[in-house]
Amino acid sequence: MPDCTSRAAATSQSLEGFEHSAGACCYINMPRILDISIHEHAEMAADLEEIGLKFQRLDRAASFEELYQSVLSNVVKAAAQTAELIAVNGRVWPKVNPAPFFSAAMADCLVKRQDYTAGGGRYNPTGLPMVGFANVVDSLHAIKRLCFDTGKYSLRELLDAVRADWKGHEALRMEVIALPKHGDDDPELNAIAVRFSRDLYENTRLLTNERGGRFQLSYFVYLEYYHWGKRTLATPDGRKSGDPLAHGISPGRLHPIPAVTSVINSVGRIDLRQCPANAILDLQLPLGHLTPESLLALERVFARQGSATLQMNCVDTRTLRAAQANPDLHSNLTVRVCGFSARFTALSRELQDEIIQRNCYSTI
Repeated sequence: MPDCTSRAAATSQSLEGFEHSAGACCYINMPRILDISIHEHAEMAADLEEIGLKFQRLDRAASFEELYQSVLSNVVKAAAQTAELIAVNGRVWPKVNPAPFFSAAMADCLVKRQDYTAGGGRYNPTGLPMVGFANVVDSLHAIKRLCFDTGKYSLRELLDAVRADWKGHEALRMEVIALPKHGDDDPELNAIAVRFSRDLYENTRLLTNERGGRFQLSYFVYLEYYHWGKRTLATPDGRKSGDPLAHGISPGRLHPIPAVTSVINSVGRIDLRQCPANAILDLQLPLGHLTPESLLALERVFARQGSATLQMNCVDTRTLRAAQANPDLHSNLTVRVCGFSARFTALSRELQDEIIQRNCYSTI
């Protein structure tokens, strides 16, 4: 089954005192859904059948449009079932874990004398966080360009390379990685990203939760991008089995992008008003190359484009590696991980390496 993880509620854009979005109750791993529709998973067949999920395979698509609709359909099926499970389980929440103090801060809960968990708020949305956005749109673009636009490779050739975790297909993988990626502000790829996000919104916006509210599309994740990446098989964007997934609405890892402006422009093409539960862009900015004025300009452009949440690190690889080697000398070095900040030296070696490997933008 596509991965999902329970967490406490979180919110991004809300009407203070009148609503609260249960926004991080379950994440949906879209690259894993893509993985299941490509790779053979005989051990999962019975489990998927038991819960009523049957994903369309991508092999037989005769056109890019057919393949696109299959991918979209698979993701929407998983989202709809996830929403249903959240709604079913949420009906017991007022009995087992009510929130009286939180409800006391909600105007309508006081008027109705009804707990927030029972639908006492004026508006009662639930976030539907979709993980690995860039991995999916980059995969769609690679298939479109190489298999249907140029016809350089058949769909089977590309999917067979993915199933082999790209082993023996290194030249093809390099071609895939060299293609424009989400964040490059490439018109064709932007069009796929805009369409995919819009279609996800249109196909999930009417889903209803147990409190009578709507589910709201969002793009954010905590450490699942790392832990889930370990068990998500290779994807057509060039990502290998076990590699981390893309954060929030941020670019993937395979194709370093020098200018942060092109990333903000790419994200700005997407109508993030359709993602009220959050859409997070993570940026690793170069230490020593920023001024207060340039940082302020960056933040203003980001806000002017209607984007939601900006998470920034201002570090350099040399300092991070020095902190690994001599942690006692860098005990105060704090980094933004994903949804939270932490002392760099307190993180596991694996997470430290993951942060070091992130793309550090060299220009604004």
